[in-house]
Amino acid sequence: MSELKPVDYSGKKKMFSGSELDNRTIKVLHHSKVQERFLYILLFGAWGVGKTWALKGLLEKGFRIFVLGTDMGDNEVGGSKGLITIENALRSEGKEHLLDNLMSVGLSGYMETYNFLLDPTKFIPDFYQLNFDWLVWEGFSWFQQIDLSDYVAMSPISKESSVARSTGLYFGKPDWGMIRNGTVRPMERFLSLYNKETGKQWHKIVTCQENLKSNEEKAGGGFTNTQMPLLQGSGGILSGVGFDLIINAEADNGVYTYSIRPGKNRMAKNRGFNLEPIMPGDMGALWSRVASQLGQPISPLTNASEVG
Repeated sequence: MSELKPVDYSGKKKMFSGSELDNRTIKVLHHSKVQERFLYILLFGAWGVGKTWALKGLLEKGFRIFVLGTDMGDNEVGGSKGLITIENALRSEGKEHLLDNLMSVGLSGYMETYNFLLDPTKFIPDFYQLNFDWLVWEGFSWFQQIDLSDYVAMSPISKESSVARSTGLYFGKPDWGMIRNGTVRPMERFLSLYNKETGKQWHKIVTCQENLKSNEEKAGGGFTNTQMPLLQGSGGILSGVGFDLIINAEADNGVYTYSIRPGKNRMAKNRGFNLEPIMPGDMGALWSRVASQLGQPISPLTNASEVG
C-alpha cells in the first residue's frame, strides 16, 4: 500500500491573498444586507377555511396579484374559478374597483402548466409589464393529484403496462420517481419566477388542500384533519423546503384562523418571524406584521397602509 504524504503548498500561488479574500467577503455580506427580501407562503387547509379569501386582505393593501389556477374546473376561458369568493366579497363591500388589481389564468394539464412556468409571456405577452406584486398558485393539490398523475400514467417509461397504470389507478416504483420530480420541479420553477424586465422579485403564495383521514365506524365515522397538505409521495414533503411560512388554514363557525404550530406529524414552518402560533385568518394583517420584519412597506402605495 502506498504511503499518504502531506501536500507541500510552498511555492504554490494562493487563489486569493488575505486582503483579496476579505474584500470579497465584505462585498458579499454588504449585498446580503441591502438586497430586497420577499416572502414565500404555503397555505393549506380543507375547503371553506379561507385559503382564497387570503387574497382579499392583500388587495385591500393595494397590491397587484396574479393567480395561476390549476384547481378543479379551472381553464383558459374561465380563469381561476375560486376567485368568485373574492369578487363577491369586494362587490358587497363597495370595493369592486380593487378587482382591477387581480388577474388570473386557468390551466389544465401538466405540460400546459409547466410550459407557462417556463415562459409566462407565451400565454400573456405583457406579463412583465403588468407590474404584479404577488404571484399565487391556486390548486396545487389538484395539479399534483390529477394533472401530474395523468401525465405520468401516459408516459411509457415502465415495463409494466396495464389498464390500471394507463388510467392512473396503479403506479410502480419508476412512476413514483416521476411524481416526485414532477412535483418539485414545477414548484421550484414557480418560486423562482421574477420580473425579467425590471428585476423585481415577487412574493408568492401556493395553496393546497389538507389531507383528510377517514375515521373508523366505531369512532363515529367522518373525517379528521391530518394537518398535512394533500400532496402524494416524497415530492409532497420535499416541496415544503422552499417556503418561509407554512400555514394551516382552519375555520370554526365561519371564523378563520392561521396555525403555524410545528409538531410531530404536522407540517408547519416559520423562518424566524415574530408571529403567534395561532393567528386570525387575515392575510392582510399577517403581511403587516411580516412586512415590518422584512423592512418592506405595508402597502405599495406611498404613505398608505390600506386602500378602500
